[in-house]
Amino acid sequence: GLCEYPIIAVQARYLRTRQGRFDPTILDAAERCGDTQVIVNLAGQTKQIVGTQGGLDLDRFRKRIAFYKGKIDPYVERGLILAHATIDEPHDCHDWVTADGQGTCPPADQVDQASAISKEYWPNLPTIVNTIGSYIRRQGYTWVHTDIINFQFAYHKYRGNPQAFVDDAMAQRRQGKFKRVAWSVQANSGG
Repeated sequence: GLCEYPIIAVQARYLRTRQGRFDPTILDAAERCGDTQVIVNLAGQTKQIVGTQGGLDLDRFRKRIAFYKGKIDPYVERGLILAHATIDEPHDCHDWVTADGQGTCPPADQVDQASAISKEYWPNLPTIVNTIGSYIRRQGYTWVHTDIINFQFAYHKYRGNPQAFVDDAMAQRRQGKFKRVAWSVQANSGG
């Protein structure tokens, strides 16, 4: 079960009851494991932070994560919550459009602002953005507020060589575009 993993990712939907109240059940269970730490995604699914014209709506992002201020703080202070995954796949433009197809991928400086907003609530909680090397390169932005760029190789999206994926990410790292790197593999399609 849960305690078999040193780090787990917990989505916002698992931190709320059906009635919309804070539910720490999964955090408490992870804490009882002793060695398990948690990376939280507090904003929820991308569609919940897409603006009316598409793209990233930082006001919606702020409202979604503000709900957790004061609620997750003890878990952050005790070290159970390892990091906040602020934005998932800003490079996947299909995720950032409205139902009628408006919008585009959010620019890196705006994505980095989501991490700045997180730091307003939890200044010592590292922030993570999940993306790919080509987005980092294309944007040409040096990340300020985001502590970790997680490069996720998704087999159903990137049919290329995993080593080339790693090499591309590390080339961006050597240029000093971001502070720290993390890796993940999505072996199946979707979540």
